[in-house]
Amino acid sequence: MRTSKQKKYNLLQVEIDKLQAEKSEIVGEIGKIKVQIGKLEATQRKYQDMLSMDEMFKKDLEKRYQIKETEYRNEILNYLNSLYEIIKVEE
Repeated sequence: MRTSKQKKYNLLQVEIDKLQAEKSEIVGEIGKIKVQIGKLEATQRKYQDMLSMDEMFKKDLEKRYQIKETEYRNEILNYLNSLYEIIKVEE
């Protein structure tokens, strides 16, 4: 009787040891996955920051383009007006 209980105990202990080893392995894998997630999140933040900066730069370029376009248009109109004035005076 004692040996039967001892065998059951030993079998249970072997199973417990096996499950604990599996648990340790799974915990290790989870740790590795968490590290990978952290790296991916850092990369994501980096690219989001780059995108934000690029969007701000694009807006700035568009704004400067509009300003220069308006200035150029005004210069052309002023030049045309001065030509018109010269032609008027000569008539």
